[in-house]
Amino acid sequence: MRENHCLRSLGIAVAACCFLLIASLLGTRTNAQLAGATLSGVVSDASGSAVASAKVSIKNLATSDIRELTTNADGLYSAPNLLPGNLWA
Repeated sequence: MRENHCLRSLGIAVAACCFLLIASLLGTRTNAQLAGATLSGVVSDASGSAVASAKVSIKNLATSDIRELTTNADGLYSAPNLLPGNLWA
């Protein structure tokens, strides 16, 4: 009787470990599909106030690709999906 209880506990432990392993692999695969990095910031004037509708340009130094952005009402800009490993200025 005790032996059956131990085998059942072992089976549950093995099943739980398999579930955690599969779940972690699926999570890693999902994260690996993300396409790049995001560069973001705030444009402010000399007094520290946010500058709305400011034009921001960033350039990939490796390919000369230029990304044109405009700040929002809070002076925020964001450039998503930048290729990692390249130099942006």
